[in-house]
Amino acid sequence: MAAESIFVVWSDLPSWLVHGLGIGIGAAILVLIVNLIGVRYIEIRSSSGERIDADELKHAEVRAYLQAIGEPFMERMPIDDFEVEFWLTERGMAITFDPHVYFDLIERGQAAVLLEHEVPGQHIGSRLPFDTPPLETATPVAHELSWAYETLGVEVGAEQAAIDAAYRERVLESHPDRGGDSGELADVLLAYERLGEEAL
Repeated sequence: MAAESIFVVWSDLPSWLVHGLGIGIGAAILVLIVNLIGVRYIEIRSSSGERIDADELKHAEVRAYLQAIGEPFMERMPIDDFEVEFWLTERGMAITFDPHVYFDLIERGQAAVLLEHEVPGQHIGSRLPFDTPPLETATPVAHELSWAYETLGVEVGAEQAAIDAAYRERVLESHPDRGGDSGELADVLLAYERLGEEAL
């Protein structure tokens, strides 16, 4: 009886609406499949051909930012039933990339910040619920565009995609955990932030 009543409801709908719903559902499934394939099989590679793990890149960006502003932290810290990407030790605050973990922590009364993977490195500070110091550099021309392009190793006036790719590579190259220098890393972050301001 229930199946008949559902059939009657569907049969009462205009054919254009049924076709539209079918096309919409089909398109949503196709987008989901393409997204899953992209996440699983498409790799980011540096110009040298080295595979860049997107999760590690995001960790490197946040780690570099927290080190540059002098914020003490622990990485991959177990909190309650979860592991959070970063734990700000002096603030008792979690930083996670996972929305489910974020909302569960907030429900439990735990201070937490959600940084989606899509959040650009230059916007990390604006997502934190406390005042962050501006990134400083010893370079006197840090606000000049030519310095920012040169620091990232791209041509003046380069497309945003090229700037983003160069930034990801330079973060990995200059990060102290990979044999780089913290001062150089701070310059990379500042240069990317400067070019981001120019794009606004």
